[in-house]
Amino acid sequence: MLKLTSTKTQVAGTELPLRGRAADALRLWMNARHDNEGSLFVGIHRNGRQLARLSGRAIDRIVKLRAEAARIDVSNIGAHSLRVGFLTEAGRRGISLTDAMEMSRHRTLRIAMDYYERGRLERNAAVDLLNDI
Repeated sequence: MLKLTSTKTQVAGTELPLRGRAADALRLWMNARHDNEGSLFVGIHRNGRQLARLSGRAIDRIVKLRAEAARIDVSNIGAHSLRVGFLTEAGRRGISLTDAMEMSRHRTLRIAMDYYERGRLERNAAVDLLNDI
């Protein structure tokens, strides 16, 4: 379980289940940090000492740097892209919107649905409707 101490929209104490690769990655990260408490995203000095919690702006820069390294256009990418991408991938895989929202912690159906539908559109059977003519 991943316990959220606080987020922009949630109060402390929310817990999210993690399994598989996500749980493995989190476990490796926490072991590398030598700490199972506190903020998930922290800076680490080159000497290995843990620094303070990363700001949203710092996470945004990291996401952009990793996207650039993957040769992805970063003009519309940032920290929020992680959340958006999660919902879009849930739509691609046919995971229910309510299950996806429960994990992404989106509270507004209208906003979550927009991201989710981007992924669902790729699986839309109507795309091939005219191929049979």
